[in-house]
Amino acid sequence: MLSGMRFAKPLLTIAALGLVAASGAAQTAPPAPAESAQGLVRKVIDRELAAEEKPLQYLYRLRREGREGSWIRDIIETRDGLVSRLIATNDRPATTEERAKDDRRLEHLLTHPDEQRKHKQRQEKDAEQVRKLLRALPDAFLYEYDGAEAGPHGELARLKFRPNPDFEPPSRETIIYKSMEGTMVVEPRDLRLVRMDASLIEGVTLGWGLLARLNKGGRITLEQSLLPDGEWQTTRMTLDFTGKAFLFKTIRIKQKQSITDFRPAPTGLSLAEGIELLKKQDTAVAEKK
Repeated sequence: MLSGMRFAKPLLTIAALGLVAASGAAQTAPPAPAESAQGLVRKVIDRELAAEEKPLQYLYRLRREGREGSWIRDIIETRDGLVSRLIATNDRPATTEERAKDDRRLEHLLTHPDEQRKHKQRQEKDAEQVRKLLRALPDAFLYEYDGAEAGPHGELARLKFRPNPDFEPPSRETIIYKSMEGTMVVEPRDLRLVRMDASLIEGVTLGWGLLARLNKGGRITLEQSLLPDGEWQTTRMTLDFTGKAFLFKTIRIKQKQSITDFRPAPTGLSLAEGIELLKKQDTAVAEKK
């Protein structure tokens, strides 16, 4: 779940910042690689991009924690884009008023075609930004093997990476790679990205100094997991950045996201059908109690 709409789902709010994931499984002795680290990364990214062609859709639960509190939403994928419904705020069930306000938002979306068009266009734009970031990964960094980790289904390859001095960013989104380094963990048999942890080793200016300046030390991490149905999906992400926007506005991004309860959704759902399924989740939960 690393590009296009599939990877973009949990990353829509940070597509312009760019990168991915992280954290510590048990470490073992370095593997005896049969190919270069650079070659392995290229194959992994090719596989991630190819996985986007599968017409799979899910209903899942997203929890986000930030500086202003937390919320939980059920999210469903439709042919018209992602749509969500509020479940909880600050670790308590959403109040009747909060749910009513959220349902009015969904009703407004359903009854205004222009809003639906903008809704889909925004998500497609963000998804394309993520695809640009993903496609650039093999060329943006120099990779080398850094040992192995024990994974749930076999040994995982760990790599470390640093900026490639010969990399010419093909887009504004990929400028950030010139100032990042970190580690990547991949599943070498499935050729999938499992985790990545990247940090800014120096400050970076986005938009020629007019849009944003991100400070040294900013970090983004992401984790993918293998679901019971054999598909890989993004399940955890953290962001921690500071900087300035428009030369005077302070940027402070500190956020954690976790995605759980993946359930297959019917392919080709309309926006209205997706919203109806989201509303039915309340009944399904109540029946289980």
